[in-house]
Amino acid sequence: MEPVATTEALRLVLKQALDPLVALVLGASRAIGILLILPVLTRAQVAALLRTAVALALALPVLGHTSAAIAQLGGRPDRALQIVLIAIKEVGVGALIGFLLGTPFWTIQIVGELIDMQRSIVNSVQSSDLASGSEATVLNSLLWFVAIVVFIASDGLGIVVRTLYESYSVWPLVRFLPSISLDGVYALVGLLDHMLRQAFLIAGPAVVLLLLVDLSVMLIGRFTPSLNVSDLAPTIKNIAFIVFMLLYAGYLLNYVGAEVAGTRGVTEELEGVVQ
Repeated sequence: MEPVATTEALRLVLKQALDPLVALVLGASRAIGILLILPVLTRAQVAALLRTAVALALALPVLGHTSAAIAQLGGRPDRALQIVLIAIKEVGVGALIGFLLGTPFWTIQIVGELIDMQRSIVNSVQSSDLASGSEATVLNSLLWFVAIVVFIASDGLGIVVRTLYESYSVWPLVRFLPSISLDGVYALVGLLDHMLRQAFLIAGPAVVLLLLVDLSVMLIGRFTPSLNVSDLAPTIKNIAFIVFMLLYAGYLLNYVGAEVAGTRGVTEELEGVVQ
């Protein structure tokens, strides 16, 4: 009888010791999903160990909430499986939030790619993007850097933290699948449409200018066959681009600031997608 009581006591002690740890891991899972996707951290190459530490720190304020969620599972035989599934779901929810928060940055990336493609330097002048392991043009990297600086200066990290905690009211911890309706699918597609539309609108003036330069150089080459327009065109396009960007920089900064300010409504966007 005594060995049975000892075993039961040991089991209770282990349960009391493991439950807070499990609650901490579940609380950190959603934050980990955000930190894995959010371009501010991926582009800056924040180490995985530091991201994990930040996620664990963000989990502390919701430790009571996650502990109560674990207590709801009780002594069910599939309790361990349920906890694993909840953790996986939480990482997925965090990744969705990170995607919603990252749309302004990917819009900026598309803008840089469109302009540099029209400048015809995508394959000739590229630098290595250490964050993604791919190639990135100079303008692309510059716009990313500007967007990250504006995001941090506009209390973007505070927005991330608030969005993380507010998301628990939209998608609770123990709720596995949301009630995704057709309106939710339209809302998600609308976000992608907004991102592409804004990218074309922002890059449009620069692309049109470079197209006009190309047409002008072609006409010059038509009337002066002796002129080597293949060497002249890149020079004229780069000069026109520099002058244009000096005039366009103010509007571009205002756009980046407006898009970053729009991340304050990510909780409403998440609610529109999952409910």
